[in-house]
Amino acid sequence: MCIRDSTKAMVELGLCAWFGEGMAQDDQVALKWWKQAAAEGSAVAQYSLGVMHELGRAVQRQDQRAVEHYCAAAEQGYHPALQALQDLGVADMSQGILAGKKAAQELGDALGSERQLPAFQSVV
Repeated sequence: MCIRDSTKAMVELGLCAWFGEGMAQDDQVALKWWKQAAAEGSAVAQYSLGVMHELGRAVQRQDQRAVEHYCAAAEQGYHPALQALQDLGVADMSQGILAGKKAAQELGDALGSERQLPAFQSVV
């Protein structure tokens, strides 16, 4: 089945289940797909798992777990995750992530093209 090989498709299936679009609304199904996509590194899925933990939908409400998922997404440059961290009152953490990215980019620029660090891009 090709869906298993497509992280984007897993994220989309999670969204369909979350909102009940094209299928019955089912938080457990959304959780299943987003866990799989997050394991493959999807920032959107990591953010979505953070939302689930923050709201307590399909999982026990745990702000610490929400922050962990938001951080994983924010480290990839996913701006809604940075906003979520600020909303939870951990603005210092989100600012630290941004500062770390800027420092890494500056280091890459200083090293020159031979040892360039990967650019951080928004997934939006």
